[in-house]
Amino acid sequence: MTVSSQPRQKIYNFSLIKTIKIFFSSFNKKEIFFYLRKKFNSKYILPVSQCRVGIYLSIKAIIKKTKKKEILLSPFTVYEVVNMVKYAGGIPRFVDLKYPSAQINIKDILKKLNSNTAAVIFTQYHSYNNNIKFLSKILKKKKIYLVEDNAITYGCEKKTDQVYSDIKIYSFNITKFVSCIAGGLINVTRDKNLFNEIKNQELELSNKNFFFLTKKLLRAIKISFLTNKFIFNFFTKYFIKNVIRNDLNIFKDLLRNDPKPSTFKNIPSEYKIKASNFQIKEIYFKIKNYDNIKMQNIRNRNYLIYQKNLKIVKEIKFEKIKIDHKNGCLFFPFFYYNRNHLYNYLLINNSDLSKYYYRDCSHLKIFKNLKSKCNKSKKLCDEAILLPTYPDYSKQNIYKNINLIKKYFKERKK
Repeated sequence: MTVSSQPRQKIYNFSLIKTIKIFFSSFNKKEIFFYLRKKFNSKYILPVSQCRVGIYLSIKAIIKKTKKKEILLSPFTVYEVVNMVKYAGGIPRFVDLKYPSAQINIKDILKKLNSNTAAVIFTQYHSYNNNIKFLSKILKKKKIYLVEDNAITYGCEKKTDQVYSDIKIYSFNITKFVSCIAGGLINVTRDKNLFNEIKNQELELSNKNFFFLTKKLLRAIKISFLTNKFIFNFFTKYFIKNVIRNDLNIFKDLLRNDPKPSTFKNIPSEYKIKASNFQIKEIYFKIKNYDNIKMQNIRNRNYLIYQKNLKIVKEIKFEKIKIDHKNGCLFFPFFYYNRNHLYNYLLINNSDLSKYYYRDCSHLKIFKNLKSKCNKSKKLCDEAILLPTYPDYSKQNIYKNINLIKKYFKERKK
C-alpha cells in the first residue's frame, strides 16, 4: 500500500488567511510587550526582524561592553550566523562537536577560551545539551557572556527551568514551530545594561521594511504551496527525487534554504532593518496560539518510535536521548558513513527525508581565513540523514521510514 508523505520541513502550520487577519488587527504595544515579558519570564525582550539580526545586535553590544572580539561558536550552523559575528566586529572561532551528537564539545570550548574571548554562542539542536550548566559556571567566573541560540528549540523550556545563558535568541519564520513570515526575538535574561546597549545598537537599523516583508511573504507562500500535502505528493517530491537522482545541478540550489554561501566586508542592507509592528503582532498572536506542550509531547513520542526501532540497526549511529520537555526533537537525525547511497535508496522508495540543512562552516571556502577546521563537524554533515517527527506526520509514515532503513541493510548483507 502506498503511503502518502509530507515534506520533512513541514513542521509548521502557516495560514495566509490568519496572517492577513493579524495584519489588519489592532496593535497594542503595551499589551503585547506585557505578554511577551511574562511568557519569556524576562523584563528585557526585543523583537527583531530575523533571528540572525538578533545575533548581530547581541554580539555587537557584547563587543562594545567587553572591548574583546573573539566569539566561540559551533561551525554546524547556517553560514549567516558566522557572518553576523563578523559584521558585528567579532572574530569567529569554531568549536568542534561531539559526533554522533550535534552537541557542541564543552572540552573544546574550554581549550579555546582566552583573554580575548568575549562570548560563546551555544546552539541548541534537536536535543538539550545539559553541559550548559557546567559551562555557564566557568564563563561567569571568567566574565564571558553566554549566548544561547534557540532558533529551532522554542517551546522546550519551562518558567521553572533554571536560566544559564545571558542572552537567548529565538527564530520565528515559516519553517519554525511558531511560523511567522519572518521574525525573531532577543531575551536578555538578567543584565539591564547589556539590554540597553543592544537597544542602542538597534537605533542604527532602518524602519524601511516593505520590500523585506514582501520578499518574505512571497517565500512563505511559495513554501506553503509546494509543501501542501496534495501538491507535494503529485509534484514536489517527484521533482526533488529527479533532481537528486539525476544530479541536476541547475536545480539543486532550489532545494536549499541558503544555496550560495557568501560573505561581505559590511553587513548587507537587507539585515539592517527593525522588526515592524506587523511582525511584532504576528509573533505575539502566533506564540499565544501555539500549544507547545502538546506539540512537544507528539514530537517526543515520534522521536522515541525511531529510537526504539532503529537501535537494532548496528550500521547506523544516532544520539539516544532522554525524552523530556527540554529535548526539541525537531527531527530524528542518524548517521551512516555511506550516507548518499542510503539516502538515494530511501528517496527512490518514497521515504520522506532530508540531509541536514546546516553546513559545516569550518570547511567553507568563504571562511578559510578563520583557520579552525572541525573534523567531527564535517563528518556529521557528510553522514547525517533527517527523518520527520513533526506532529502532523503519521505513525504509518514513521514506520514506513523505519522498515525501509531495515530493508536496505538487510539487502546489503545478501
